[in-house]
Amino acid sequence: MNNKYFINEAFDQAIKLYVASSLNQNGLVYNSFNVIVIRILVLIYGEDRILNPYYLRDESAFFHNLTIYGFTLMNVLSFKDAFLNFYEEDKKNQKLKYQKPIIYFRTVLKYLIDMFILKKKQTSISYEEEEKFLDLIYVNNNDPYRYSYKYLMDKDNYIEKYYYTKLNDFDITKTINLDTNMLSSYQLLKEPTTSNNIFKFKLTTGNGYVDILLLMSVIVTSFSIISILIFSL
Repeated sequence: MNNKYFINEAFDQAIKLYVASSLNQNGLVYNSFNVIVIRILVLIYGEDRILNPYYLRDESAFFHNLTIYGFTLMNVLSFKDAFLNFYEEDKKNQKLKYQKPIIYFRTVLKYLIDMFILKKKQTSISYEEEEKFLDLIYVNNNDPYRYSYKYLMDKDNYIEKYYYTKLNDFDITKTINLDTNMLSSYQLLKEPTTSNNIFKFKLTTGNGYVDILLLMSVIVTSFSIISILIFSL
């Protein structure tokens, strides 16, 4: 454990600023990128899971908390390094007359998007929570200061494209799983009939009694249709 900083300088300073600026949510500090990273983590995992390990100086607990929705420890460590890289580049940027884009801006947000999508897979996300997340990752944001900063760091809207790509992948997977679950309520049995790889299919519910009722309903329906055809002649 680093006795000087919690996790690293980026996390240590960002959490301090988050706590100090939380009473002035319209201020520049609270809306700075470093603090926004912490705000996103709080939104995803809850404030207790982020601040309690900080106060206890328990880095292991902090890392564990970031994995509860399936984000791997390897990705946690990569995210930690990316945030530190951004922090260090940002300090250099502050000394320049004209700031330049920092590639780690996108990297950090990509990891945060991955965390959010994993949570969405595991739990129910409210509309308000998703809208808040989109605001924090600079997708739905009307604040002039944050908009100008996002334009500098992500001029071509890569983060927005990345988020909706990940969201679409999640929705497609969810639909496939739903269709599979519906199909599994009926057992589709394949029986090879010839050597030319043509299969014969049987549809069954997996319950003999229900199958009999299903067969009887098909027979009755068939007779009804035949009767209608005969009397219509």
